[in-house]
Amino acid sequence: LKSQFQDFKPIFIYIMMYYLISSLNNFFQSQVLTGNIFIPSPTITLSMLRLLVSLQLARFFYKTTTTTQLKWSLEKIEGGLRCLLQKIPVIGKKIHRETSFTLTFTLVISFIPRLMSLWNQLELSWKARGGTTGLKMISTLFPQLFILAFTEAENTLQALLSREID
Repeated sequence: LKSQFQDFKPIFIYIMMYYLISSLNNFFQSQVLTGNIFIPSPTITLSMLRLLVSLQLARFFYKTTTTTQLKWSLEKIEGGLRCLLQKIPVIGKKIHRETSFTLTFTLVISFIPRLMSLWNQLELSWKARGGTTGLKMISTLFPQLFILAFTEAENTLQALLSREID
């Protein structure tokens, strides 16, 4: 529960922006100054709710699904779609049965949390050395993040090649 509430910190800024825009919109549209200007419109409320739900679903997805499960599920989906496409008269002969998209997509999706982990490590080391959060931190750490990300990607590629995964 604690980690779920920690995810609300970054999104709280967006929700507050939605709320302020809604309040300003209500203020400029209202002829009379009442307390109703602070009540967001149903559209804004729905947008805020969708943002919160999508964040929680993404968090749930990344916390409960392993890379292997994701790859297996995507292979089944891609295999099923390829099987359906093979039944189309003109296109079907050009569709191969082997899944080719799944591994790449799985690697992209699984690399996002790894990238965030690399950034957190860089940020912690920056703060441990007395650095402050700001534009200087971002301009210094961002190139390092690229170097670490490419190194991590190269290591992953080498591991895949040594296991002979296409």
